[in-house]
Amino acid sequence: MIAENINGDKWKQTTVKKLLSFCEKCPCVLSIKTAVHQGEDGVFVIHKNTGMQYFFPWDYSVEPKDFIHDIKTFLEKKHYPILVETITEEHKLTKEELALMVEEGKSIQELPQYEKRIKEKKLWRIDKVILWKDIVILVQIDNKGNTISNQYRYKYNKNLVIFLKKYRSGEYADLEEAGNEFFNNSILVNEITPKE
Repeated sequence: MIAENINGDKWKQTTVKKLLSFCEKCPCVLSIKTAVHQGEDGVFVIHKNTGMQYFFPWDYSVEPKDFIHDIKTFLEKKHYPILVETITEEHKLTKEELALMVEEGKSIQELPQYEKRIKEKKLWRIDKVILWKDIVILVQIDNKGNTISNQYRYKYNKNLVIFLKKYRSGEYADLEEAGNEFFNNSILVNEITPKE
């Protein structure tokens, strides 16, 4: 009696198709290559910026989407872009703060009534991209890279391909500068709540 029959060729075809779809939406530039490595049949996922190659042997005991989810989980902590969002608030300057500014040499006519102050900083990971629509899916993360929020869909109002290319080539001084560029030129479309 046969308890279960798995068609390995069909499983591989489905998995490779889903893997290619995953690569299209991934914020990293990836390529894949099916191969036999150290006697095991599987797939190499190559991170094009660093040249790092990761081998994942086929695991017919899991669903293709779970197989790809494991690859994504592996890659996101190593290679997915991180942004720092700096949230500021308008602070009304006190008489003491204004007096200090005058002491430091500012003229009374130059004194501002308000000053922007940093309220908090948030870490975000770019989780998915839809390049042709300039759509970015973000998740908030903690300092260890663990996800702490639902996904949020943003529309980037410039060319997303150029932003990601600059990010990958190190044109932004730090994650905060990259975050400022992104958030100053994006609008929040919606929060994506998980399906129940």
